[in-house]
Amino acid sequence: MKTWQMVFALLAFAVAGAACGGAPAVPSSTAARFPTATLPPPTATAAPSRTPLPTPTPSPTPVALGEPYTHPAGLFTARPPLGWEVDNEEDAWTSFAPPDGGLWTFFTVTALNTAVPLPEKGLQRLAAGYLQMYDVEAEPVETKTGEHTVYVHQHWKTDEGMADYRLLARQDGAAALLIELSVPMEEASQAEAWWGALVEHVSADRSVIEGEPPYHAFRAFSCHDDFCSLDAPVGWYRTVTKHGTAVAYRLESPGGRAFIETVVDKTGADLSLQAARKTAWRLVRQFAADDAQELPNGAANNDPFFEGVEADEEAGDDGGGFAWVSPRLGMKGATHYDICQSQTLVLLNFAATDDARTAYANIWDTALGTYEIPWWQQQK
Repeated sequence: MKTWQMVFALLAFAVAGAACGGAPAVPSSTAARFPTATLPPPTATAAPSRTPLPTPTPSPTPVALGEPYTHPAGLFTARPPLGWEVDNEEDAWTSFAPPDGGLWTFFTVTALNTAVPLPEKGLQRLAAGYLQMYDVEAEPVETKTGEHTVYVHQHWKTDEGMADYRLLARQDGAAALLIELSVPMEEASQAEAWWGALVEHVSADRSVIEGEPPYHAFRAFSCHDDFCSLDAPVGWYRTVTKHGTAVAYRLESPGGRAFIETVVDKTGADLSLQAARKTAWRLVRQFAADDAQELPNGAANNDPFFEGVEADEEAGDDGGGFAWVSPRLGMKGATHYDICQSQTLVLLNFAATDDARTAYANIWDTALGTYEIPWWQQQK
């Protein structure tokens, strides 16, 4: 493949085993999987700043575009540069590339149902989270925002040399489009001529996009020191937090209505089941919600979101789970924990508001269905 999809190092090895103690068995989603993005050291990544942005206008220079293309599910239509062909076609996106193009030459359109219309900062966060997929050194050129629009122009340092990259995120209701163009730096002037025409010829079918499951494009994601992996939504914003021996990697929805979080704590002491549960609660209150309160089994089992939590608690001798509520966040959460290498505790947290728990059921199902702790991390 030549598209951006290939730039990440694949995390999951063929020998990867099931989680220690095992996450609940949930069928994996059939949505597109994006390659793993390796997390950098803990840093703060700022969302784009606000600068007035008019709707992109067509380029005054005539450009040659190819034949109109319609996504198989009817999500969007587009016209790639003349001579460019479909390189990858998935549930939520299509990427085009020239026959002789390199890894960093692509035109991609992605359509996402964000469940609710995003506020201005939410759309900025969607664009910023989307850009976190690319493991490249980026030099900002221009970032602008307008009504329901975010535009980012960067120069990338890649293994094939410098690349000129542009991203436009725009939203109509809960239907978001992310339009990308990347070319070698020596073709930047051609990209400038293309950009307006390419954007002008991308149109979305809002009703079709809003009929899809929310954030139905996924990528592989690894937690601290590769203790676990799972599939998470494209565009969810990544943060890294450390407290003592514990490191949390969080992916938060652009609108702030839900998050998936993994926590790895190398405690330095052998963990019994009782000690593991106590430590898991401490980590939940330290990273996820400082006011978290446990939900009784009856209350949890009345909500399909918490199916399997009680089974977690009764399963095996190396892990468990529980349900909780945070009045401060206005969220309920589910936690699955595993003891690995006798002294390391690995947590998987998912929390969401009442409305988002139902809307994002596909996301939690996919995370659980793909959650793995490799066998070499399981050994005690």
